[in-house]
Amino acid sequence: MLTAPLVRWPKVTLALAATVWWLGQLAAEVAIDSPWLLWFGPRPVEFQSFDYWPLLPWLAVILLGVTLGHAAFPAGNRRWALPDWSKLPVPRLFIFLGRHSLAIYLIHQPIILLGLWAALLLA
Repeated sequence: MLTAPLVRWPKVTLALAATVWWLGQLAAEVAIDSPWLLWFGPRPVEFQSFDYWPLLPWLAVILLGVTLGHAAFPAGNRRWALPDWSKLPVPRLFIFLGRHSLAIYLIHQPIILLGLWAALLLA
């Protein structure tokens, strides 16, 4: 949603990506006492996490992707042809998994919990 208005201006998007990356590096140096701005980039003093991806600087990666997408697909058209592999077994499997990802997600959660429960009973 943040990058959609910028799709038509790749040079502006590239400049904004560089600016956002730079601001993200500055925000990472700022220590705060409250977690309210954690999503934006500054970190609380004693904060540690394995899955922390703040808006700054990681929005720059998405903006760079928009710029590269514009270069690879000018006017929304691909510059090169791709072979049609959709009838091969492995791509068909991935197509099926992609089209049914919510159902797969909802089904695998109880299966994992039952497996953990069974492992605890047997331990």
